[in-house]
Amino acid sequence: MPLRLHFGTAGVCPAVDGPISTVPPGVHGGNVDNREFVAGTSMFYPVQREGALFWAGDTHFAEGDGEVNGTAIEAHVNATIQLVLHKGGRARNPILETPEYWICHGFSEDLDEAVRESVLEMIALLEREWGITRVEAYSLCSVAGDLRVTPVVDGVKGAHIAMRRDIKR
Repeated sequence: MPLRLHFGTAGVCPAVDGPISTVPPGVHGGNVDNREFVAGTSMFYPVQREGALFWAGDTHFAEGDGEVNGTAIEAHVNATIQLVLHKGGRARNPILETPEYWICHGFSEDLDEAVRESVLEMIALLEREWGITRVEAYSLCSVAGDLRVTPVVDGVKGAHIAMRRDIKR
């Protein structure tokens, strides 16, 4: 089995009061379980609280897309993480940036809605980054986007769409 060390959970404090679980994924991050979240990548979260209150853990040596039952090959990791505040950021959902891809996430109890959220985030990102129209960005998502399921085990489902960063119109 090929090993792919990645963070399973990471995020910022959600804008809710009281006890907070790191398990269900959402706009704050959480149990996103995107196996592309490896060394050398950047995850962007919409900050919802003063100070962001970033956290990370649940590292895995291997786990498939979809996390269908909570099983992964768990790992212990010592990591150095750099945090940068991007004031004026417009993302509504977590966005992962790898050297090759932009990966936009969406989350909902309804998988169709999670897919919709991820695609809408990618459309907005392509409009901002490449200056293309909403219609062009939507078409590009269908032509060149790779849509995948992230976790389905937590009640809240996750979807993400990946777009190669070197594609130009």
